[in-house]
Amino acid sequence: MLTQNDIRILSKIFSDYGYVMTTAQLTNEKLFYRDIQRMLEQGLIERIKRGCYHWVEDYGTSEVVIVNRLFSDAVLCMKTDFEARPVFLHDDVRIKAHFLICFLSLVIYRYLERELEHVFTCETIMDKLKTINFADIQAQGFIPLYTCDKLTDALYEICGFDTDFKFITKSHMKTIQKKSKGRK
Repeated sequence: MLTQNDIRILSKIFSDYGYVMTTAQLTNEKLFYRDIQRMLEQGLIERIKRGCYHWVEDYGTSEVVIVNRLFSDAVLCMKTDFEARPVFLHDDVRIKAHFLICFLSLVIYRYLERELEHVFTCETIMDKLKTINFADIQAQGFIPLYTCDKLTDALYEICGFDTDFKFITKSHMKTIQKKSKGRK
């Protein structure tokens, strides 16, 4: 059983590493397997993934800290290209909902990036997705308001539909919407 003084010392050590530490960092701080097991049993830390631990006591189970520490390139992408800004939420449910939305948007982006075989940068993909828009022509159909290039052609191939026409009828647009939702 760890004493309050031991817990305070361990908390300080974890805070120096942003509350997330690898096994190698723990070993450098003279914390070995037995110490890690004790902290796990007392609920002071939790295992995030193999060889990586998160301090729970002071900082709670903040997903933001874990993502920031383990996936720094993802956080950079969220802050720059997704234009994520600080959100001041106080309700725990809303905080988790906001995190989930940000995480899902990142997962979708990473899926697109992988399907595009990492040919295009995060900035290029996001800029192109922001420009894809259509003009509604008085109950007749739609006209694309964007220019096509290699990226849009690759996106058409991935998504299984093409909007690169001079004019898209309402019925064709409904077919595209059904395909995008996985319906036939």
